Amino acid sequence: METAEMRFNKKIMAQFPLHHIERSAPIMHRIRSIKHPIEIELMQQACNITEKGFRRLLSFTKPGVMEYEIEAELIHEFVRNRSRGFAYGPIIASGGNACVLHYVENNKECKDGDVILLDVAAEYGNYASDMTRCIPVSGKFTKRQREVYDAVLRVMKGAAAIFKVATHLKNTMQQLVI
Repeated sequence: METAEMRFNKKIMAQFPLHHIERSAPIMHRIRSIKHPIEIELMQQACNITEKGFRRLLSFTKPGVMEYEIEAELIHEFVRNRSRGFAYGPIIASGGNACVLHYVENNKECKDGDVILLDVAAEYGNYASDMTRCIPVSGKFTKRQREVYDAVLRVMKGAAAIFKVATHLKNTMQQLVI
C-alpha cells in the first residue's frame, strides 16, 4: 500500500529529477546529536526550572491534595521562572493511576500510602527538560516502596555510569542489554 509520504516523494523526484534526494531523518539525527554551548545552557535552564518546581512539590504534597493542584503548583513555578510552561502534557498520577500508561487526567485525590508518579518538564527557550520521579504522598515511603525505589535507583546509577561524553548510543545500548 503506497502511503501519502511515498506519493509525495515520487512527485518530488519526478519534478526535480536532477536533484539528489536523501531521507531527512538520518541527517537530522546527526545534526541534533551535537549541541552548541548555547543550546546546552538553554537545556540546563529548563532543567533548573523543572527542579525548582519539583522542590516546591516536596513541601506541598500531602494526603488530600488533588493531582491537578500539584499540576497548578508546577505551572506556577515554571512560569514564575520565565518558562512558557510544560514542555509536554504533564503526568501526575497517584496510587493506581501511576499504573495507567500516559495517564493525563490529573484529577484524583492523593491519599496517604500512595506514591505519586510525576512525569513533568519545563520548557525554556524552545528547549525541554524531562523529569520522572516518584514521591510518597505522606512524605515517607513504606518499607516495600523504599525497596522498589532503591532497586530502580541502582539500575539508574548503573546506566548513568556507562554514559560518557562522546559515547555512541548504539554502543551504550549494547552494554545495557548485556
